[in-house]
Amino acid sequence: MMFRSLLFIGLACLFSWPSLWWYLDRGGIPGTLTWYGTLVAFSAGPALAAWLLQRLWNGKPFSDLGVSFSPNRWFAIAWLAPALLGSAAIRLSLFLGSGTFDTSPNWLIERLRETLPHELLEEASVRILHSPDPSVLLAGVTTIFGALLAGIFVTGAVSLLEESGWRGFLHLELRSLGPWKGAFATGLGVAVWQAPLAWYGGLLPGHSGIAICLSALCAILIAPALFMLREASGSIIAVSLFQGTFNALGALFLFVRGTPFWLSDRRGLAMLLTLLIVNLAIAVFQALNNLRAVQLTPQPSNQKKSKDSAKKTKTAV
Repeated sequence: MMFRSLLFIGLACLFSWPSLWWYLDRGGIPGTLTWYGTLVAFSAGPALAAWLLQRLWNGKPFSDLGVSFSPNRWFAIAWLAPALLGSAAIRLSLFLGSGTFDTSPNWLIERLRETLPHELLEEASVRILHSPDPSVLLAGVTTIFGALLAGIFVTGAVSLLEESGWRGFLHLELRSLGPWKGAFATGLGVAVWQAPLAWYGGLLPGHSGIAICLSALCAILIAPALFMLREASGSIIAVSLFQGTFNALGALFLFVRGTPFWLSDRRGLAMLLTLLIVNLAIAVFQALNNLRAVQLTPQPSNQKKSKDSAKKTKTAV
């Protein structure tokens, strides 16, 4: 189990990292259209590693990893929950950092300056300045709605490549460790795999060291929820919906103003605290379920106990 798990993580890194280094070595810039193509190639690494080990090592079809579409209520939960999670994290960041939710064009351009190259920033600035200034409610609702659509058709499809490996192959390998140890071990593998992406500015431009720490903690803390979602839904497609929508909601954090970047980023401290609360809720839910299961377990009746005692007494005599 552990050998195959470590082998999978190693292969995922081996298949993903060269595409990133090749792109950057040729002068590629994060935030451009070609950068997003590189991210797709990077995300394909876990899928390729999972397919290779599943077919050649385990001798089983790739679909056994949970690549199945049997819609249930957990698919809807996976799709909508990131919006609640992101909204809660933003509210928390505004409270802790005494910030505001600013939808003005000038502030949005200022935030995009941190992530977009100059040529794309100029084009985006023209479009933003010629658009009507939206209200806070309209901007929030529009961004969330766009993230929900992207979670299905764009980022969700890319996340399916990643999750076929992490919540597909590796999940099945580490499942026997239990929901917490197995989840945290999977999250640690994801943290190692995406470390170069964080270091080279793909997650938090201009803050490589902090980006690695925040992205690693986020990957580990979000893992229990993804583990539970994978078990409850029975499919990695539901997990991909969650991850795709969660990634697309990064645009919502662009409107946060007046707080430190390490607090209000999609992987910032506010999100980490929100995930801690979610994990606490999961732990309480599991404890209550276990308590209920114990209470519902049929206990031997007193009559049966007395009969057994009488038989033992008669045998002894």
